[in-house]
Amino acid sequence: MKRMKTGGRSKGTPNASNANIRQMMRDYVVSEFEFIQMHLHELTIAERAMLLKSLVRYGVAPLAPENETGEDISPIIIQVHPDL
Repeated sequence: MKRMKTGGRSKGTPNASNANIRQMMRDYVVSEFEFIQMHLHELTIAERAMLLKSLVRYGVAPLAPENETGEDISPIIIQVHPDL
């Protein structure tokens, strides 16, 4: 049996401490990106490539696989006769 809520936050009210932590994390991420942008020229090409590879998944949606002709790929169904 579910008990009635008698105190605390109302349903749907955000937790203030969580909101503060999220804002602090957003501010930190923004400052780190600004730092990276200012010092990007100090990285080697290999380091830049590794950085791009690690960050691209957060900014670009993955593409759906296609075959070489660009047509939809249908599944191959193989049926084995039970007497074989």
